[in-house]
Amino acid sequence: MPSGLWRRSGTIIDLAGHRTVEQLGRGTALSRPAGEDAAAVGTRAVAGDADAREQFSDVSGSFAIDVFNLAHCVSPELVVAGDGMSRAGDLLLDPVRKALNERDDLCPASGAEVVPAQGDDDVGLKGGTAYWTESR
Repeated sequence: MPSGLWRRSGTIIDLAGHRTVEQLGRGTALSRPAGEDAAAVGTRAVAGDADAREQFSDVSGSFAIDVFNLAHCVSPELVVAGDGMSRAGDLLLDPVRKALNERDDLCPASGAEVVPAQGDDDVGLKGGTAYWTESR
């Protein structure tokens, strides 16, 4: 796959700016403006740093839109958030819970349990690898 194609793909969550969830709702969206890695921003947010909390709020809101869109398509009973951002716990997960439950008329996954992944930051990669290996 040409590298430019990957950068142009993704779920668009900002129609006016044609920006994707990868640009707005992932750890890179936290690290870019702060000039530090996303885990450090998350740690500062959990500790109560006002700037980090505001930044995390913007990113977690975008992440929540993405989860809502995915949940609308697949109706999960459980949403597991992994990777470094999930270390912020409810700062990340509460906006997702709110998005799923606030519009239960639109989201068949309202009431889904939303939890952080257990394990290290590679849990998504390990799960994907296990699924791929078992499906072959």
